[in-house]
Amino acid sequence: MGLSYYACRGQWPEGVPPDYPETEEEALTRLDELYTSGVPFFSKASIRSALEQIQRPLVEGDKVLIKALDGSMVEYTMRTGVVSKGFPPLLDGPPDDDKPRMTESLVVKEATINYECRAGMRHSIFRAGFKRHVPLFCPISIYFLCDVRREDGQIVNVTERISREKAHSEFNEYLQIWKGKDRFKKMKQILDSTTASLDITKIVAVSLGCLTYAYGSRGSQQKQHGMIIALRDWLKEKNKSTHVPCFVQDPVYEDDDKAILAEHEVEVIDDPLAWLEMDDQSIVVSIASNVPSKEIIADVSRPAVVIWYRVTDKDYDQKGRGGLTDPCSARVRKMMEWYDCHDFGAGECLGSEEILMYVRRPKTLCRDEGEKSE
Repeated sequence: MGLSYYACRGQWPEGVPPDYPETEEEALTRLDELYTSGVPFFSKASIRSALEQIQRPLVEGDKVLIKALDGSMVEYTMRTGVVSKGFPPLLDGPPDDDKPRMTESLVVKEATINYECRAGMRHSIFRAGFKRHVPLFCPISIYFLCDVRREDGQIVNVTERISREKAHSEFNEYLQIWKGKDRFKKMKQILDSTTASLDITKIVAVSLGCLTYAYGSRGSQQKQHGMIIALRDWLKEKNKSTHVPCFVQDPVYEDDDKAILAEHEVEVIDDPLAWLEMDDQSIVVSIASNVPSKEIIADVSRPAVVIWYRVTDKDYDQKGRGGLTDPCSARVRKMMEWYDCHDFGAGECLGSEEILMYVRRPKTLCRDEGEKSE
């Protein structure tokens, strides 16, 4: 399958709000003020509202309304069919004068939700410049998931895949290696010693990639999935239960990935259901996400355990410095005041010693109760 994303540009139904910033500097200042004031960028209610609207049958011209950070309502117009012609050729190899090059188009498949954190919005302004007629304060917006189609009607396979059989065989090997490593024993020891007072009922993982990619990172992604199964087995033992809900969310999963994971009692769910599943009884895993997972999680939940990259004081929100899709932030660091950090030896099998486990302290030890954006 060949998939790509196409932004659905939002607009105000009644025109530019009268108090909207006039300059880039004013826009950046307003954005920072909204952030520091504590206005939720992401909430379960806003995510659920967007989901309910895009779940309707896709009809050309229908409107989806999203509330922006400044309180204004931003309108997104649904489209069907071809949204971009003459899309740059993909996977055709190097130029060849004897070989005619195809012209691709983007053809709408479905509407989906796009997420952007404060740092991402700042970099959007830096890249595209300030345009007063374009709504800026929209951490939740609408994109279209599209097929990339050649002019001969064929779908471009943007990501090559290996067979289900090969992926399954490789995954089972990684799973056995994972469970046998001393690192899993260390992870189990950490969990046993730190979670006795925590009620944990499920595992929710986002952005782990897929099991069937044909390129080199497949091994890392299979190891990450192996880890959540090992975590699930530990939780079964802790809870003396034969079943523990284990959810994974990533748009790259295809039928073969879903079938392999289903055999291991892992349920693939569609965006944005993972965010809605997260709560204070969850183990949450998010590694190298292409969406601002840290910011979303910090706004909507306080999981019992979080496994992700080390939280630092670098926000990557300044002009001239490369942005990150999943940066740290003041809100993420504030959330981490609830947690103790543990190195469980991820470098050996997950490929990075910067992947750490954060375990929430008992509530009586937290510096403050914080607020979750339901």
